[in-house]
This record gives sequence, structure tokens and C-alpha cells, in this order.
Amino acid sequence: IWLAWRGLPQNDRPALVSTFHGMYSVNAYSAIMAKPRHLIAISHCVEQYILNNYKVDPGRITVIQRGVDTRAFSPAPPDPAWLEQLYSDQPRLQGKKLILMPGRLTRWKGQRAFLTMMADLIRREPGVHGVVVGGAEKNKEGYLDELKKQAGKLGIEQHITFTGHRSDIVEFYRLADVVCHMSSKPEPFGRTLTEALAVGTPVVAFDRGGAAESLSACFPEGLVPPDDLTAFAARVREQLNQHPRIVIHPEFQLEHQVQATLEVYHRAIACN
Repeated sequence: IWLAWRGLPQNDRPALVSTFHGMYSVNAYSAIMAKPRHLIAISHCVEQYILNNYKVDPGRITVIQRGVDTRAFSPAPPDPAWLEQLYSDQPRLQGKKLILMPGRLTRWKGQRAFLTMMADLIRREPGVHGVVVGGAEKNKEGYLDELKKQAGKLGIEQHITFTGHRSDIVEFYRLADVVCHMSSKPEPFGRTLTEALAVGTPVVAFDRGGAAESLSACFPEGLVPPDDLTAFAARVREQLNQHPRIVIHPEFQLEHQVQATLEVYHRAIACN
């Protein structure tokens, strides 16, 4: 798009806005993302990455957090028919305190750390059950087998369920007692956190990256020092025995994202 835009006569060039959805590899190709006059970063973490790696005036960047649709992700009990079907398919889940680990199965998402943490938690809270929701990436199906073997070695295979990819994640959020986010490297945002918080379920996550921004604003008691699995298990255990009131800050709601994005577009047009 940038090259096509540059090829137009200067007076015919439309306003151009670039959105950084991640912390891209620093090279000539991704540097093009920073060329337009108006840039949107999906978190302050991404904003800082842009400033650290590209010659960009900070005034050109607007931070707009990814917003959760609070109409789709709202506090409510799980659908009764859905719950009945789930317990029919997965009877081990019934009557348990469920610890949810959502996200595609890939190493940096932290499923191995989750299993290690769960082994610690289960020793202290034998009534918990871990639910890993997410499918394996293409050509990486062996990772699921690796995770199942790890659960076996830890002696917790009866306390862990792998659901594969699911399109009904909102129901799992509503059913879960705690949702975990355990990525091994900073994420640009971490949408699963705000989705879970929007339905009223507490989230525990490592204090780093864009995920920490949303948790700091909406549920700071869920933050844990990075990679400290003992502290993570302790924090999950704390949340099992509490019923916190969770409020999604407007900055992390979809309505704000849409309005803020339109404001950037209007500003870009006015400056064109």
C-alpha cells in the first residue's frame, strides 16, 4: 500500500494511517509500517517498541487499546443447554473449580508453564481442574502430544482437559473460576484477558507486555512477577477464594476503540 501510495501524484494521495498490531521484526519491510504520518499502536508496549526501533516522532503515534465487545462478552451464567452438553462430553469437569488456559497451542503461549503451575496448585487444591482451550498450529500437532506426556509425568493427567479449538470461548470464560495468561514473551495486547474480565472472571497473568497494561487498569490484583510459577499458583489460589468485582475500563471497550480510531482518521484527513 505504501509503495502504491508513493506512486500517486502528491495531490492525489489520500490520507494514510498505519496500525501496529504487534512488535514486528525490525527490517526494511516492517519499517514501511512506520512511514505514514499517522500511526496507531494497540498498546503502550507497542508504542514504546516503535519508538525504540524506528525514527518516529512520538507525536505521530496514537495508542488505541483493542476493545472488547461488552455485549458479546457480558457477565452471565453459562447457557444451561451448553453446560449440559459439556458435562456430557467432559464429565470430569463437573463439580470442579476450573482453571482456564485459553490460546492456540504454541510454545510461547505458555502451556508447559501452565501444567507445571497446575501441578503445584493441585497439591494444595485437589478439587481444581485445568482446561486448556485451543488448537495446535498447522504442522505442530506434536506439541499437543508433548503436553499430554508432560501432564502424565507430573501425575496430573486426570486433572487436565485439552478441548482443542472451540468457537464457544465466551461460555468457557463464564464457567471458569480463574483464567490464566502465561505467555513466555511480551504480547502486544492479550485479548483473552479483557474478554474474560468482561464476563466477570478473574485473570492471573505475568506482569509484562501489553497484557499487563489491561490487567493493571482493570484487575491489578491478578498480576504476578514474570515466570514465577510458585507465585502464580498462589495468586490463582487466592482468587479461588474471592469473588472480586471486576470493571472493564472504558479504554478497553470496543466503543472507545471505534471512536478513537475514527478520530485519528478524521485528523488524518484534516491534515492531508
